[in-house]
Amino acid sequence: MANHCYNFIELSGEPDTLNMLCEKIIEEERKEYKYLVDKLDSILMKKQRKDSQKHYMYYGSRWFDITVSYDGDRNLLVQGDSAWSPLITFIEELCIQYSLQATYDYEEPGCDIAGVYEFNEEGYVEHTDMTYQEYRYKTDVGSWMDEQIDYYRDLIDWEDSDEKEIKEEINKIEYASDKVKEELIEELLNKK
Repeated sequence: MANHCYNFIELSGEPDTLNMLCEKIIEEERKEYKYLVDKLDSILMKKQRKDSQKHYMYYGSRWFDITVSYDGDRNLLVQGDSAWSPLITFIEELCIQYSLQATYDYEEPGCDIAGVYEFNEEGYVEHTDMTYQEYRYKTDVGSWMDEQIDYYRDLIDWEDSDEKEIKEEINKIEYASDKVKEELIEELLNKK
């Protein structure tokens, strides 16, 4: 079974362009395609490829369940699940084709990957890759704390562990601040 990569792409640009793109994505999402590359090529207004030229991972995934929402102004949100990895090539080509800017967040817990990419009308600008857990920490520390409490309670043998062992384990988390680590240790010790 495929691991789901969750994709959150905020596109900005001219309202007419975003409106047209929103309608195009909705139209293409309703159609049945044998290959994802055909659907994404159509959104990009590319000539359809011959079957022999269709590599199922060209855009980074076997499938992409797309949903869109448009605020009617300068922001179009594209999100959905893809298999295993983000569709970086597609979003870069989309920004170039439609003269857009994009902030692209993705997370895939099964493979422990996440990141944020930035694109403009010329393509790639910058990116930050990180682990899934680090991404969760940076985007929603409260939810991350709850997940860590559940994780470490299951991992650590609570009957036999002492405060020192718990502190050592938590202090291995390099990306968390000392304050958050202290709060996590306190929570774990209180729930022991």
